[in-house]
Amino acid sequence: AEAVPLPRRSHGSASNPTTSVLYVFGGFTLAKDSPAGKNFNDVWEFNPTTRKWKQLAEYRRPGAPQGRGAMAMAFDPGYGDGSLIIHGGATCLTGCTCHSDLFRFDLSTRQWSTIQTKSFGPVGRHEMSSLSLSSLLLHTGDGAPGVDLRGSPTAQGKTGFPLLLP
Repeated sequence: AEAVPLPRRSHGSASNPTTSVLYVFGGFTLAKDSPAGKNFNDVWEFNPTTRKWKQLAEYRRPGAPQGRGAMAMAFDPGYGDGSLIIHGGATCLTGCTCHSDLFRFDLSTRQWSTIQTKSFGPVGRHEMSSLSLSSLLLHTGDGAPGVDLRGSPTAQGKTGFPLLLP
């Protein structure tokens, strides 16, 4: 049988605009789902030409971000075969914990690395979108309750901010 990702919700996805290949990272299942109560941190690739899935990084790979869903994810063409940029998200089982970390998955080496930004780091957040433009990663969306995307207290911020990548 062909390998395919397990069912999940709130996963991240990004595509390579040159090849149209789709990448999927993470996501989670709730207690009522099957498999029950799992936070994923695996990476999958879907090739629209062959219509086949391929697992690029397995669940719980050393150096990978903690399993999560509702993160921002973007394809960055600037490194080798490109890379996936993952920011924030939430680990959810009985409750949710928001993350503020930033990771790169190198598609050439299939290795994870932590990114230190040239700008400030926002507080932990989830349910946002991102777009990679050269060395700039743009975010937009909801974020953490009571905090806007620049990190200042608001009623419910819905603004955007840039992260300068090294």
